[in-house]
Amino acid sequence: MPALKPLIPFDDRVITFLDELSRLLMKHPKGRDFPEIITFGFYVRKSSISKLKRSYEDLKSNVGRGVSFHIAPSNVPINFAYSLLAGLLSGNACVVRVSSKNFPQTDIVSNAICTLLDRLEFAELTRYVSLVRYERDSEINNFFSNLCDVRVIWG
Repeated sequence: MPALKPLIPFDDRVITFLDELSRLLMKHPKGRDFPEIITFGFYVRKSSISKLKRSYEDLKSNVGRGVSFHIAPSNVPINFAYSLLAGLLSGNACVVRVSSKNFPQTDIVSNAICTLLDRLEFAELTRYVSLVRYERDSEINNFFSNLCDVRVIWG
């Protein structure tokens, strides 16, 4: 990842990826059991992201910073997805630590992300997304932290 070229903020490939993620999540058979999945799926629709993009059209930066390392809170099952969303939309490659706790919501969203990344049309984005799961471990945190240009640590 450190050798990857940053993306431009709100890259069209990312927006298309997120729109497809929205479709997968909104029609997931267990999605309706978890309102937070439906909320996230609705939020990442192309129309929603395009509206968000318009509010950032005056950005002075035209590329991401590089590699971002995200440590999402362990008590909010899909917060990792919002962190990934922010990282990708800002043009960064993302290493996102998901909660080590087992939540069906985390599995549904992360499996949908992996399903999309397996598609040929999103092959290039595969290099920009790494979801990792491990117990709290400062050695592993330091490893990822040393690889990155940006750290997002949720309190």
